[in-house]
Amino acid sequence: MAAAAGVSVQTFYAHYPGKDDLLMALPDQAEVAGLLASVPADLPLGERMRTVVRQFLQGLKGERESDALARWQLIAGTPGLRYRAAEYERVTAQMFLDALGDEARQDPAATVVVTAHLSAYTQGLLRWAESRGELSLEEAVVEAMDALRGL
Repeated sequence: MAAAAGVSVQTFYAHYPGKDDLLMALPDQAEVAGLLASVPADLPLGERMRTVVRQFLQGLKGERESDALARWQLIAGTPGLRYRAAEYERVTAQMFLDALGDEARQDPAATVVVTAHLSAYTQGLLRWAESRGELSLEEAVVEAMDALRGL
């Protein structure tokens, strides 16, 4: 029985690059490009990023939101996972920059705007998790992103 359980776990984990990927999933490039395409390209980049994040959050309702809260509570309470979340954030920022094209990838200001907004998004998720969901997800993330406006 123990051997069979071990095989099942190994098979399960074989579908993921690491155990952290069970908690945090990177979007794929097409998803990032689709999110950006859903927002008018003539908006300032910061506003585009805020709109994309808000639209993404609208998809996290009901059970998806409860699942996300449980995952982010574990991440918030585990220092190693917090560091991994920052790594995922940076990889996702690069996906956004790639979706924006060569001009954005070569523009230091665009890099700062994208990475700052994704960092604010992560901080909002952590704050939401640390509040055990007492703050609304959107409130925590929007508050974190709004802090960037004052800089």
